Amino acid sequence: MAPIPYATTIMLDPLVLNHKKDEELLLVYCRFLSLASFTQEEVLKLHVHHDRRYDLNLRQTHLKDVLDCNGLDLGVSDPGSIGLSLHVPRLNHSCVPNAEGYYDKKSGCVTIRALTDIRTHEEITISYIYHLLPRAQRQELLSKWRFVCQCSACDVRHLNSVVHEKRRGSLSSLQPDLLQYVDGSAPLTPATLRSRLTLELAAKKV
Repeated sequence: MAPIPYATTIMLDPLVLNHKKDEELLLVYCRFLSLASFTQEEVLKLHVHHDRRYDLNLRQTHLKDVLDCNGLDLGVSDPGSIGLSLHVPRLNHSCVPNAEGYYDKKSGCVTIRALTDIRTHEEITISYIYHLLPRAQRQELLSKWRFVCQCSACDVRHLNSVVHEKRRGSLSSLQPDLLQYVDGSAPLTPATLRSRLTLELAAKKV
């Protein structure tokens, strides 16, 4: 793989399922059955939280497990909705990610964009959670996926672990302004732009 420059679009991954958080599983399952057989198989191959063997007689239950583990909250693009694509869920997590994902309702795709320059043969990682949280909260949220993150921010033995945590505390204070702008409750201001630029630049270092 060639080096990937900062801000490059790495992947456009179309949603194969989209459902409301409170939607009945049977309705979601009916839409799942309308997918091509190959797509259904690929969906059911995605990682789940437990070690139970997949049972053809429990396809609805298994689909729910897949959605719970791999579904993406579509946020302000489609409030209250969860989307599932086939390739983004296969990216590994890091609390120091070199890429980020967001949903574009117009294209119907999850876009993966480089947060920093990515070196040749470097693994592309995203954060499954809000990665500016303190270490203890991150580990608690990540327990849903049944693994303990050992990235340079989480592993206290890492030389940069303390620096990462301090920087996260500073960056997280910038987020409220941006979130208010995104949800439309506040105008775009020079302060908001500075917050966004600071986060963009810091993402290359965190």
